[in-house]
Amino acid sequence: VPGFDFGNHPSRVSSVDFTGKTAVLTTSAGTSGIVYAAEKTKEIITGSFVNVGAIIEYIRRKNPDVVSLVCMGYSMKHEVEEDTFCAEYIKNALEGGESDFERMADIIKMTSGRRFFDPATMRHSLPEDFYLCMQRDIFDFVLEVRRDENALLALFRKDIH
Repeated sequence: VPGFDFGNHPSRVSSVDFTGKTAVLTTSAGTSGIVYAAEKTKEIITGSFVNVGAIIEYIRRKNPDVVSLVCMGYSMKHEVEEDTFCAEYIKNALEGGESDFERMADIIKMTSGRRFFDPATMRHSLPEDFYLCMQRDIFDFVLEVRRDENALLALFRKDIH
């Protein structure tokens, strides 16, 4: 995208050293969903399979009366398996249950993740991005959304344990 240093490909930034830098990330569904949800909730955290363990630990530590797991999907209009399975994984863990992550990943690869392996769409959806996004627990933080007078900010929270 003109004016931005990087696009929407984790594989193209995985070797970039962001130490001491501020990164600005935007997503269509995620950003819109957070703005909408921010009007109606006390606290918002975001995440995916890459930090799912940290999310679970954070929720357990906070022990809220109500937890709402919101799947943003594709453009906030279409359900996608990755969001649904991640929410299911979190719910199962919080309730003491188990999830078959490998089965979930296989289903995602054959459904909404199929575009990462289709030669017609590989220019925009790289196979290595699928594998990077489907790693579980590679990050030990949650992103906590905070309100500023002019914006919503996502801040890293590593002090979850």
